[in-house]
Amino acid sequence: MEDAVTPETPCWRMAALVASAALCLAISICYWLQPDWLAAVTLAPPWCWLLPGLVLVRLGFKRKQWRPSVAVLVLWLVYTIVFVEEARSLLRIGGSPTAEWIAALDDPGGPVAAGKRRVAYYAGAAWFPLRKIPKEAPLAEALRLSGVRYVVADDGDVRSYRDLAEAERAGLRVVFRAQVDDDGATVFEVGSREGG
Repeated sequence: MEDAVTPETPCWRMAALVASAALCLAISICYWLQPDWLAAVTLAPPWCWLLPGLVLVRLGFKRKQWRPSVAVLVLWLVYTIVFVEEARSLLRIGGSPTAEWIAALDDPGGPVAAGKRRVAYYAGAAWFPLRKIPKEAPLAEALRLSGVRYVVADDGDVRSYRDLAEAERAGLRVVFRAQVDDDGATVFEVGSREGG
């Protein structure tokens, strides 16, 4: 009977920690890549996944062997900082002058196209992932069809998309530019088909 698996058994506790770490990594990959076939997972806000993950950490915690639990807690902390918008706004991490500029408008006029979801979050608008548009495609036309009025692009995006680098020719107008440290970001307005 001494070999029976009980909640106090280290292998049971280690299984809970491994399950928590696996959940954290799997959910992080889902939110990072956002594949269409896993859309049901990303419908829930990222903070919803903290409860089952932290419950598993608590189940795996053992006072004399606390290091594995702390390692998994650090994983969840990183997940929280990267994916949970509420935590970043409380810590004032990730605020964006370009997003704040759009938020100051009365109406952003539809979703905001950006490389990162947090830009649209801080702008108070729906997010249109910039990466959904192939880099060779006519960007302004694809954005118009998607109902996007503003594009927020960092300097890397501007170098990657030919139409952002040649904004005026592509029917995009630069309306705001911000420089934070060494990184720059630009807000482009998508012109109407007739005007752009």
